[in-house]
Amino acid sequence: MFAHVSKPGWSQWLQRLTAIINENGLNTADPQTLPLIEKHMQGFFFGEGDYGQLPAGFHVAGK
Repeated sequence: MFAHVSKPGWSQWLQRLTAIINENGLNTADPQTLPLIEKHMQGFFFGEGDYGQLPAGFHVAGK
């Protein structure tokens, strides 16, 4: 599914993931957070659902 993600795309995802983790107070060691992270990842890469957007109050640097 994610075999063809570009290096810049993956870098952008990691920045978004950091915002998601911080905003939601997620613990990545907790297996219960993985489904939420997966929903955000699918939203980010494929525009699925409402999870592709930045958390409220965040903005993209340089814009």
